Amino acid sequence: LRGRWRRGDVAAFPAPAGGAAFGRLRHFEGEIATTPIEGTPLRRLAVVPAGHCWVEGGAADARSCGELPEVLVAGRAAAVVWPRGRWRWVA
Repeated sequence: LRGRWRRGDVAAFPAPAGGAAFGRLRHFEGEIATTPIEGTPLRRLAVVPAGHCWVEGGAADARSCGELPEVLVAGRAAAVVWPRGRWRWVA
């Protein structure tokens, strides 16, 4: 996965409820990621397991994050097209 994608890419993957979801690739297998512990200023450490990447953000909740099997990464977002006033290319 690491050779095909770069840290910071906006990846497309299947949403749990159907359709597509998007999130930014932050970490790759073997790296340490941090997640907030709800209701506290503390953060939890997690090692990204083999065959997974760490995704942060998304349409539903910009704070959501977690492991994603790399086989589920379907592609890279190229542009924001909705709402129309926010159209732009994604770097």
